[in-house]
Amino acid sequence: MNYKDFKNKQFNNKEFKEYFEQMEFMTNISKAIVEIRIKKNLTQKQLSELINIPLQTIKLIEQADGNVSINSIIEVLNNLGLKLKISIEGV
Repeated sequence: MNYKDFKNKQFNNKEFKEYFEQMEFMTNISKAIVEIRIKKNLTQKQLSELINIPLQTIKLIEQADGNVSINSIIEVLNNLGLKLKISIEGV
């Protein structure tokens, strides 16, 4: 079985597909935050002090950890001049 067939088989599994989509969502947020933070020449610690969010929260967001509150993510994004847009499908 090649990678493409394996991937297609995995995406037929609903739980796997949902997990993959969640991780992809978190990874995209993480990448955007890291890119902007670096462009602004800020360390994680400097960013946490600047926006008054614990350093550990910044680290978890940048690691694409799914256990961070959406409010914390939005606060970091807003303070970096980014906006989060979410669409809801199937409603």
